Amino acid sequence: MAETKTKSRAEIARENSERTEARQPFEKDSFLKSALKFVFNSCVNLIILFVLYQGFNYAFTFGYNIFNELPADPTNETAVIVEIPQDSSSKEIINLVLDSGVVRDKYQFIIKTYLGSYYKKFQPGSYEVNRSMTDTEILDMITGVDRTAY
Repeated sequence: MAETKTKSRAEIARENSERTEARQPFEKDSFLKSALKFVFNSCVNLIILFVLYQGFNYAFTFGYNIFNELPADPTNETAVIVEIPQDSSSKEIINLVLDSGVVRDKYQFIIKTYLGSYYKKFQPGSYEVNRSMTDTEILDMITGVDRTAY
């Protein structure tokens, strides 16, 4: 006859505590790894969100300023003479205007030149411009385009 061995409650409790002690370091390491992974992933996500926010903010501001008619300096009425020589390329003329300091932003001026169909319509001559003029006013003047007729 087989003898059944019954364990006392104390023996069962001791075995359970031994199992728990053997498992605890693994569970602590697992929790620590999970916590570090969560913190790292959160930091990476915050950095990505920050970069996206800054990119969208810059793109919106850039686009807004292209269509918003703001002069470089509304209070500065000092005249600057821009001399456009005969047979100058559009790129050379754009650089002449940019070097005169009457334009607020180089890239916005270049984009307005292309979007406004001013490219290759520049007229040679001497033009008096100032920093209180908008990009469109300057482009209208040096291309001979009369936008008031529209």
